[in-house]
Amino acid sequence: MKLKHPIVLIVAILVSLHLYGQNNYSGGNALDNYIGYSTSYFQPASIVNSLQKLSISGSLNSLKTNNYTGTNMSVLSKAFGNESSRYRDHSGLGYQSRSSSIDLVGVSYEINHNHAIGLSFRIRSFGNLDGLSNEWTNAVHNNYDDSKPLNTPISFENYSYNQFIYLENRFNYARVIKNDKTNFIKAGMAVKLINGIDATYLYADQGNFTFNGSDNSEATFVSTAFNYGRAEKGNMFTSRNTGVGFDIGAVYEYRPKYNSFKYDMDGKTKIERYDHTKYLFKFGVSITDIGRVRFTRDSLSYDFTTANTTYDTEALGALTFVDLDIQKLDETTVFKTFDDFANASTKNQQQDDMFNMNLPTSLNFHADYNVSKNLYLGYTSSTALKRNSDLHKVHLKSIHSIVPRYSSEKIGVAVPLSIQRNGQFNIGLSGRINLIGLTDKLNARDGIISVVGGMHNITGLLGKRARFNSSVFAGIVFNLGYKVPSDIDGDKVSDIKDGCMYDPGLLGLLGCPDTDGDGIPDTQDYCIYTPGPKKHNGCPDTDGDGVLDLNDQCPLVAGLPIHYGCPDRDKDGVIDIVDRCPDIAGIEFNNGCPFENPGCCTDNDGDGTTNLLDKCPEISGSIYNEGCPIDSTNLEKIDFYKNKKDIDPNHTEVKIEQIKEEQADSEIQEGTLITTSNIAIETTTLINKNSTDKSENKEKDKKTNRASNPGPSRGFIEALNVYFDSDDATLNNSYNDQIIELINRYDFSNDSPYQIIIIGHTDNDGEENYNLILSKKRAETVRRKVEAFGAKNEQIELYYYGEWKPLKDNDNKEQKGFNRRVEIQVLKR
Repeated sequence: MKLKHPIVLIVAILVSLHLYGQNNYSGGNALDNYIGYSTSYFQPASIVNSLQKLSISGSLNSLKTNNYTGTNMSVLSKAFGNESSRYRDHSGLGYQSRSSSIDLVGVSYEINHNHAIGLSFRIRSFGNLDGLSNEWTNAVHNNYDDSKPLNTPISFENYSYNQFIYLENRFNYARVIKNDKTNFIKAGMAVKLINGIDATYLYADQGNFTFNGSDNSEATFVSTAFNYGRAEKGNMFTSRNTGVGFDIGAVYEYRPKYNSFKYDMDGKTKIERYDHTKYLFKFGVSITDIGRVRFTRDSLSYDFTTANTTYDTEALGALTFVDLDIQKLDETTVFKTFDDFANASTKNQQQDDMFNMNLPTSLNFHADYNVSKNLYLGYTSSTALKRNSDLHKVHLKSIHSIVPRYSSEKIGVAVPLSIQRNGQFNIGLSGRINLIGLTDKLNARDGIISVVGGMHNITGLLGKRARFNSSVFAGIVFNLGYKVPSDIDGDKVSDIKDGCMYDPGLLGLLGCPDTDGDGIPDTQDYCIYTPGPKKHNGCPDTDGDGVLDLNDQCPLVAGLPIHYGCPDRDKDGVIDIVDRCPDIAGIEFNNGCPFENPGCCTDNDGDGTTNLLDKCPEISGSIYNEGCPIDSTNLEKIDFYKNKKDIDPNHTEVKIEQIKEEQADSEIQEGTLITTSNIAIETTTLINKNSTDKSENKEKDKKTNRASNPGPSRGFIEALNVYFDSDDATLNNSYNDQIIELINRYDFSNDSPYQIIIIGHTDNDGEENYNLILSKKRAETVRRKVEAFGAKNEQIELYYYGEWKPLKDNDNKEQKGFNRRVEIQVLKR
């Protein structure tokens, strides 16, 4: 009993719907490439070579249609006194059709792009009433009032009353049959295990009846043979009423631009894309619901012949259900019965204990044309495959639709224009939209959760007062679609493998740029515009003296680190450029020239170290080596920095301190670069990164104008600050829009009066020299952005101050982040 309750609750939902549904997948939803598994109910081949790796869906659809009574759904129209329904004569036999489906879950999975499988569970209900004459349908429409004909036989033929509800377990497989790039064919099939819940049928080849009175619907049936059967109540949920069904289908796609759906990434080329439809047009065909379910006939249902039998025609002229009693499942039938009609008539002698209920077999066609990027024009049709003389059958009513639609990954909208067997022209509306918030809340990763819904006929909302069809479709879909790996900087290195995801770079360097082409990524290169060896962190040492050009005051002539790379040929401790006797050892106090001291403190070799202290009194040497010469044999053993601090004949440290003191109370001139390795104030000139002459770049990188003021005649207009993480020179893409807006506000075409100054800064964490280099790298990172967004190379000047110009107090941890910045200033000449 516990197992039956969930099934009956679902059945109760089905039978309580005011709208009973047809196959809504034959409208706009059948062509939507992003709706996932649901489209396979209409075309079983749709799940392979699709846009989804995995699709999970659930839905409800229903439809009600007839060909004689139109319902006015407009509240406003009825408020003005218009009729609530309208009758029309029908050229063929009158009918009613209702069907509904609850798709509990449908799942499809692509094993690879050539094979896919699917599984679904759903409960479906169908009801068909056919073979009503105009006189009979007119009486039904008027609720059997006194307008119906009396004492006049009303004839009917191929009268058929069928109701069928069942549980469907569907197993789907689809594969690619042909793929020669331009021409593509795929096919699929589904095997369905059917568990019948209930079924009823009543059929008469021909007959007539006469209404007995003007105030009721009772009529007398004269010698009419009926075939009647309904499922045995006691086996409603047993395995005795089972069956098998099938769906088959195939699709052809024409793909003339197949080669345009490819991309390169992570070293691989011409990778096929599966996140977009490739066809210019496609068409397909399918046959669905082939099969039947075999029921055990209830003993109270049997074939019979009327003999002037009186019966209520209202029960015969309307599709209805009965109320379910969950506590009496074994005694309850879902559909109404005609047991009393059979009991009042003559039972036929030959009866079959079993009967078959056929599935609603349909032949389906569809076509789709890609008008432009996301615009499509499609066609769908469903035609019931049945014979009028079938005793026990349910079927869908034929429908043909032209479907213009817009379809993208985020949203889909279709307006199916349909015509059905009843001649009714319908304007429908269906849509799909992504639930981004729910997707994020459920942490669905790359998956997308969407809701879908629609109706075949919205003409009532457009003012039409008579609707002969009404429908609804609603569902929820989770799709795990195919995606091209994200590549924010467009360097063909996917973000997941890109060590510099905001700056275009090389695959061999994990996506990081190498501006100077020295094989060292800019993130590790201290001199990104000038090639240098790895042992020097990418900085050059042109003269090979072990002092990087960045810190070498004599970069073209080999020197000593103690002298900032400048030579001292006579090794007297006075660098050649200030030594008036560069080839003769002397002393600093005599401008590097020797002199005789007649006093007590003689210096025989004239190297500035008195004989008393000179360990090599007859050979000129350096004060840093106690008067002995410095050469390759002892260069590495001498602690120059300690001796320099103690002796410092050039007074370098004193001069640096004097500079700092002189500028302590005033701002450093804008556009200047000050380093502890150079007592001069320098202006750095930006290098064109596109130059192919590396020697030229090197000279530009070293070009300086001492004590330069970067444009006192220029007028400041506005500035933008961008900020960096600690010890990082990577600029977050969130600043892109702000930089673009700043650039777009001014004309940076040729001969523009505007100029951009970029100034890099750091906080005081780390060594002073390191921070100077870091501020330069940050400024260069921003320069690349500014240049990419429209400013020209020659309109940009680059400066960097390291930790020397903080914006906030570095002792405050919360505020020091403001010092890790780059200023972008716009000036006018």
